[in-house]
Amino acid sequence: MKNSERCFKSLMIAALFISLNATAENRDIILQKISNVDFDTVNIRAGSCNFDSATETMSGDGKRNICSSYKGSKGVFKLTAEPNKLIEVEFKSTRTPNGLIQFNPKGVARSDFKEYQLVYDVPVQFMVGTSGIVDIEMGGELEFFGPLNHSSNYSIDYDIKYKYIEVTK
Repeated sequence: MKNSERCFKSLMIAALFISLNATAENRDIILQKISNVDFDTVNIRAGSCNFDSATETMSGDGKRNICSSYKGSKGVFKLTAEPNKLIEVEFKSTRTPNGLIQFNPKGVARSDFKEYQLVYDVPVQFMVGTSGIVDIEMGGELEFFGPLNHSSNYSIDYDIKYKYIEVTK
């Protein structure tokens, strides 16, 4: 009887260690889209248009200006992660398969009253606050590299990379 009791106690201790290890892992990072960035109406010719998510204003560069409506809307996202963990967030520049349209996102991430600037193709590392929530706003630059069909609607995907960063001691 004593051997079976010892075996049961060993199994209980092993089960306890397994459950402790499972809870020690970082929970998944979840990115929720609240709204898409929208440049509204733009002139369909070679050029660019910038949308500033902080001021919610659009601007162009002289003759290359393709902005026409000046009433775009910022992209808004909510990232949920393990509180007080180091993460990395990166906006990736994207181009349509035909190479005629490119989007270079820029914006800001806010975590418990701290703000981090996000610029395309530059990873930014920061600590998630005690709430575990990071609010992200996206604007950026839309570029056209050639003539496009005026009677079509165009959309381009964007890519937001995010991951935990392991801190070595």
